[in-house]
Amino acid sequence: MKRLQDKVAVITGAGSGIGKETALLFLEHGAKVMLADINIESLEETFEIIKQKKLDADACISITDVSSENDIENMIKLAVDRFGALHILLIMQALEVQWVQLPTLMQMNGINHFKYF
Repeated sequence: MKRLQDKVAVITGAGSGIGKETALLFLEHGAKVMLADINIESLEETFEIIKQKKLDADACISITDVSSENDIENMIKLAVDRFGALHILLIMQALEVQWVQLPTLMQMNGINHFKYF
């Protein structure tokens, strides 16, 4: 069994850099991954790499502005609707965003652990 088998992850900033590499690594380790980014071109480029590796059955994309609470809510709902759960949420942007409703949103979606680095 792969390390992240049967886990569902949402990774923002997945169009480039650490977010992209993390999404690819999670997929290779068996996770189902929602890739999110505000930049549609880089997100589509990342998804093409995923298709080439034949991992696209376990991935989907969401154009998401992490400064928009509505976008965040829609992104999480899409991931749960598509994959049935959410186990891992990685916010990979280096910007300051205040999510007043994030704890409520996490509770609604059954997320019990939250950590930041």
